[in-house]
Order: sequence, then structure tokens, then C-alpha cells
Amino acid sequence: MYSCPFCGYVYKPSEGDPLNNIPRNTSFANLLDSWTCPGCYVRKEAFKERKNEVPKFGIQNKRIDEEERNFAFPDKKMKKAG
Repeated sequence: MYSCPFCGYVYKPSEGDPLNNIPRNTSFANLLDSWTCPGCYVRKEAFKERKNEVPKFGIQNKRIDEEERNFAFPDKKMKKAG
């Protein structure tokens, strides 16, 4: 099971991803590299593998730092305040 560190979406192979026409029983490894999170459009590489954890749902109360934001959205660089 893999989850999005930004919005908490959990990719479950048994369910696939109907919004992106990914059929059931498609492993995370077999998703195209261009696949993105259906919850927030983060790239596949940002997902974290979760083993033996209860999946988290909804938005996590986590401040996204500049490095994480730039990794997830390379075309939308954060500007430093000031």
C-alpha cells in the first residue's frame, strides 16, 4: 500500500484508480511514471510505501516545506517570504 504524503490518499491495488482508468489489481509498481495522485496531482515518486499501517484519510495537518513542495510541483517553485 502506498500513500500520498501531501493529501493522505492511499493507493490500494485491490481498488485501482477509477478516476484515472487504472483497473483493479494493478500494482503500484505497474502504474505509469506519469500517474499522479487523484487527490492532489502529486507525482508518483512522492508516494511513500506503508506497511502494516492503518491508512490515514483526509488532509494531514502537516506543513509542507520548500523542498517537498518543489519535488511535488517542480513547475511551481515556492517563493521565500520577505
